Amino acid sequence: MDIAAKRSIVDYVAATKNEILVDERLFSLLGTSPEVLGYLPRIPKWIGWGRRFPRLTRTMSHLIRFAWLCGGAVFLFSLNFVAAWARAPRAPRPRRNMSADSKSYILALSDRVEDIMGRSPFAEDPLFADATWVCVPWVPMQSRPQRNHVDASSLLTRGDLFQAFIKSVTAVYVLWRHKHTSRWVLQSYTAFRWFVVRSALEKLDGAMITCEHYDRWAILVDSTVGARTRRHGGSGSGVEMILVQHGYMGGLGKDHEESLQLPIHRRLRAVSRMYLYDAAAKKFFMDAVVSRGRTRRGIATTFFRPQIELTAMPADKLVKILFVGHPLCEELHLSIINKLVHHARFAAYYKPHPKAAMSGKATAQEWTVINDPACFPAVDFLVSYPSTLVTEYEATGIPAQIHPLDLDPANSDGLVRQILDGIAMHQRRLSG
Repeated sequence: MDIAAKRSIVDYVAATKNEILVDERLFSLLGTSPEVLGYLPRIPKWIGWGRRFPRLTRTMSHLIRFAWLCGGAVFLFSLNFVAAWARAPRAPRPRRNMSADSKSYILALSDRVEDIMGRSPFAEDPLFADATWVCVPWVPMQSRPQRNHVDASSLLTRGDLFQAFIKSVTAVYVLWRHKHTSRWVLQSYTAFRWFVVRSALEKLDGAMITCEHYDRWAILVDSTVGARTRRHGGSGSGVEMILVQHGYMGGLGKDHEESLQLPIHRRLRAVSRMYLYDAAAKKFFMDAVVSRGRTRRGIATTFFRPQIELTAMPADKLVKILFVGHPLCEELHLSIINKLVHHARFAAYYKPHPKAAMSGKATAQEWTVINDPACFPAVDFLVSYPSTLVTEYEATGIPAQIHPLDLDPANSDGLVRQILDGIAMHQRRLSG
């Protein structure tokens, strides 16, 4: 294995450590720990079930980890490899869907990218509007035929895929051998996909546009651009990383100042331009996400306001409230609405977190669930943790009652009073 391959494995381990630190922060907000619930990745997907059955969840975590280390990882990567092998050519295909003079690439590494890049101001900016989209098969794109795009697999040879497989298996071994990451070795389920995308990006020259902040995919882009820039002899190579903010940055702390203390193992070193919501977001990225060396060299920053199109709801003379859902505050929202119904009449809507399923109790609640991620109901105000939707709705003139992500339902009486005051105020407006 050559030096470049070893460096890519080091980068993957660093990226995984970022994921681990964020998950440990989430456990802390829950008032628990992975020792209690198990070292499973993608916490929002299972936390509701896990908190109800902690012993079973922990036992399953141990069993899955054992199976992963005893061949499960190789089996999954083999399936990934076979699927990618079927799509990949013996030699890279002509890039039929790419502009001949592509100077920028939008990396569609998550489903949020299409939603963000399709809105103003990016839809009108030539840097973004003329960019080629780099797509991956595990992230479906609704509007792919309308854009210049290229499948990452079409950039790779079957030899590249074999190298990605070898690196993936090696990365699992490295994570297992490292003291801090050994228990979190299940985080390596993304390894093959990560190395496939890395190999694809290494074949492109131009600006890499990403909506990832500091997770494993952000580090992938950052480390790839950094390596390409070094090989091209520094600045002036045409290879750069452009970061576009995709969500509110205060969600991992009780308040904004605490969120600035988010522990990140590997900071971004190659980002040269950022498109952010406001000065507070810039402070967060400069203080907690971007490396100090990169900060000293300066980063061009452009501010923008995320925009949404509201969907009219039935005009029934009732105050309309939208609860913005998240697994960590589902019990809080259920407690709040059960208190509110005894004191006021209103129409309640619930927009679940796009990355986590609702519990049975939330589904059974008498509110209208907005499952369509592209539907933003026109309401009178929101009840939400510090989320992107708060910023987006505020841009349309709709306020929010904001609560901490980890507010205990037992301490919600003050919030309930504020919501009742809001209902009364809006009801007077509707009656007048």
